[in-house]
Amino acid sequence: METRIQTSTTVAKFYDPKKKRTVSISIRFLTELKPKIVQISIGKNSTKLKMAPEWFKYDDHDEALKNIVYPKGVTENQQRTFDTVARYRAVTDKPNNNFRQQSLNASEDQTETLIIALDNFVQHLGGELAFTNEDVAFDQAADRTACGIANLSSAHLLATDYIPTAKFSFLLDLDYRRDLARSSETMQNFVLEFSNAIARVLDCRNDYVRVISVEKPNKTRRQAKVNFGISTPKPEETEQLAEDLKVNF
Repeated sequence: METRIQTSTTVAKFYDPKKKRTVSISIRFLTELKPKIVQISIGKNSTKLKMAPEWFKYDDHDEALKNIVYPKGVTENQQRTFDTVARYRAVTDKPNNNFRQQSLNASEDQTETLIIALDNFVQHLGGELAFTNEDVAFDQAADRTACGIANLSSAHLLATDYIPTAKFSFLLDLDYRRDLARSSETMQNFVLEFSNAIARVLDCRNDYVRVISVEKPNKTRRQAKVNFGISTPKPEETEQLAEDLKVNF
């Protein structure tokens, strides 16, 4: 069951520099959120996030990486490998993320070696491993992959670009720092309602619209740039939605 409480409404203006046209859409700020943002990092000038469908129970990154201890000499680029293994250990009830006390099990017959290999493979596809103890049915592989969730049986759909993503960047007349990044709640409210607003305009499932980041334009004051993508199970449907979005904005 989904509960929504509306607290206020802000009008966001979307500007298309090619068409030189501005369109306004009401963005509602909510106090109760749907569990679709699974990871968010709010910075001074940009916010990066990951979104997932409501039906997918994502592992808790923050809990798994709490008090993580990396081996000596590990670079920032190498930390992702240890982060992934720490998340795997947490979901399998082996939560030791002090890698100086319990090092990686890196021999060829160890599961952690497979996890590392899978993570490297997923990185090439621009994704990230996710862990869950929930039963996830993949009877509709293309549909679930379009929602951002793929397993080994459907990874080939990403590798062959069968599930393309149409990417857009919209400029909004909202101040990034004052209107959006002032709190985690404000940013999450905005992102969720923005993706739902785009889905309403296109009359498509909101799982097909995912915000990637929100930024403060370098030389533009009192504006924010939203980078997002649209994916559907059928490439021709994605192409049509992309064209529809260009017409609407």
